[in-house]
Amino acid sequence: MHIHPRTIAFLALISLCIVGILTGYLFHAQEIETNELVAIVNGTEVFYKDIKVDPKIIQLTYAQELGARQLKKEIRKHEMRRLAGKIHEVISRQKIDELGLIVSEEEVDYRVEEIFQQANMTSEKAAVICESARAFREALEAWQKNPSMEDVIYNEKLVGSGVTKEQWKLYQICFDTPEKLKLFAAPNNIEDMKRNSRRSSRKDMFYKKLNDIITKNVSVRNEEIEEIYEKKYAHIAEKPPLDELLKETLRLELLIRKKHEAEKLWWQEQYRQARIEIKNPRSKDVLNILLK
Repeated sequence: MHIHPRTIAFLALISLCIVGILTGYLFHAQEIETNELVAIVNGTEVFYKDIKVDPKIIQLTYAQELGARQLKKEIRKHEMRRLAGKIHEVISRQKIDELGLIVSEEEVDYRVEEIFQQANMTSEKAAVICESARAFREALEAWQKNPSMEDVIYNEKLVGSGVTKEQWKLYQICFDTPEKLKLFAAPNNIEDMKRNSRRSSRKDMFYKKLNDIITKNVSVRNEEIEEIYEKKYAHIAEKPPLDELLKETLRLELLIRKKHEAEKLWWQEQYRQARIEIKNPRSKDVLNILLK
């Protein structure tokens, strides 16, 4: 089966994200100590190392070189988002424990299979991804031994795979030491990929169960369906008939919207009730991000 090189690269990167290779490897060297206490969330400490980002990764997302002031601003913005996400994660874990939520191995299996089915992942496609991942690892190993040969290594091992130089640079930043490269667990086959995705799948299931509790009382009345129908088609002279299919479509649209709003309000209340102590004045704006 022929797969376009860019598709191979895309699938490989998606696969590596599923494996979780990049998680936690966005490092950068600043004067700030990585063990600096940034916040305490209901007794759980959050350190600077939990939210820091690498300025080289930020720079890669821009076509032009950022000035020192703009780069500093972008770093701070990304770190505030990561801090907001960390606070959300801490409260989520605490709520999951408080509610006594449990995820079975069968539920994890189901979620893993669901992910791979949605991606239309076959053994043949997985084999291409695994080959691409191995090529990436070999390229990184060669680069670590001969850093000055990065362009030659890229041309020999990655050209033709659809991997861009920007992606190559990103992986060099994330895996710049032999210790980090040891954690680059390139899968051998589709079963390896599934095993590697179990951790994230388990997390997905916990969050789903929590969201189900948050939105359990959300429902849509017939009057609301009729109201949204009138608003949606008010500008059309001949409205489509409000048959059962359209009713169900509108009901699902409204249900998703109402659930999203219920989740937002629930989380805002959790943030207000939580004991969130911001220990670093630079991070005080995170509360505004959370309560938006």
